[in-house]
Amino acid sequence: MNAQALKRQIADWQKLADHCKAVTQECALLTQECARLESECNLYYNDREVFMQAADEAEERAAAAQERAAAAETRIQELITELESHEHYETPRDSFEKPKVGRLSILLQIVASVLNLKPFSQHC
Repeated sequence: MNAQALKRQIADWQKLADHCKAVTQECALLTQECARLESECNLYYNDREVFMQAADEAEERAAAAQERAAAAETRIQELITELESHEHYETPRDSFEKPKVGRLSILLQIVASVLNLKPFSQHC
């Protein structure tokens, strides 16, 4: 091999070495980017799991609230029936007997009962 061919071969190897160095640097950058993306994905999956748990808890709370609302509606209907039965109550004429419970008084008692201030039965 003559000197020029050897010189060309060395130049080609130098280009190849430079290219390999650039590829190695690019691989290092891609490895770093991959690690960053894996970390971001892990955060995403963790957040997703937390959100799913929060959604499940919210559904449970909503179901419990619906049950309480249904129970409250039932109680209100019972109290309305009770009010209607008191509307037909006659006022005693004897001063020693318990006086008639007025409609406003009964309504206030119902409101207090619904708000769990006092049981309705204690008012009558």
